[in-house]
Amino acid sequence: MTGMTSTKNCMKATIMIASVPVIVIGAISLGLGLWIAFDNPSFIGLTHLEEFSVVEQSFVKNGAYIVIAGGACVLAFGIYGVIAAATESPVLLGVYVTLLSLVMAIEVAATVLGVVFKHMWEQNMEESVVEKIAERYDGILNSEDFFTYHFNNFQQEMECCGFYDYKDYVSNATMWNRTIDSSVAMVIPPACCKPLSDNDTSTLQNCVYAPTSDNAFLTGCKGAIEDLFYRYECVIIGVAAAIVFCQLLMMILTLVMLCTKVDNSYTFKDGKQT
Repeated sequence: MTGMTSTKNCMKATIMIASVPVIVIGAISLGLGLWIAFDNPSFIGLTHLEEFSVVEQSFVKNGAYIVIAGGACVLAFGIYGVIAAATESPVLLGVYVTLLSLVMAIEVAATVLGVVFKHMWEQNMEESVVEKIAERYDGILNSEDFFTYHFNNFQQEMECCGFYDYKDYVSNATMWNRTIDSSVAMVIPPACCKPLSDNDTSTLQNCVYAPTSDNAFLTGCKGAIEDLFYRYECVIIGVAAAIVFCQLLMMILTLVMLCTKVDNSYTFKDGKQT
């Protein structure tokens, strides 16, 4: 009997310990989702994740809502698991196993859908950035336009220019005033120039009017954006795998605890009848 009690306590403790990272991940996801949804500019400014600013903000908002919903569910299930394990209630344990099974099925389905529609999402992102360069990019370094300001920072940080290459601005950027300081039209905006020393205006002029690989970034930002989103994708997959592992462990232990509880109940009844 003592051995059975020790095993049960061990399973209970394991379920509660496994619930801790799930609760933490759920709380962090919920907080980040709310931050992005309600104050996206400050999130980008403080985290310096400029790549979030180059895609259509509706995509970011929708992603934030998904993170909020997922984080809230994960947080709720983690807390519920602790309560179910602590009380050892067969009803709560049974409901918990059922909910865990449903959640894991949804997570697997969401992963499959994400892989299936990945190409479509990437195409939408590409079209969104190209459209913003054409319709919103004004070429001013400290622009008040949200996309222009952050895309300038992104180009400097990633050492790239335009989406496909530096020629995007001449052929597509309708909002960019290329002759703002001179009668000669600029070929690239100042944000595509390599970092200059203080008061080095001559090099800047040479860069915007006659860009070369020595004074400007000529490679497009498409590869850099795709690489960054691939990294985030790997992080998301890793976190999701960790959550699923914890949930699977909790489900197995909960099932064992539930079966033990039911078996002990029947044994107790049989003993009384005898």
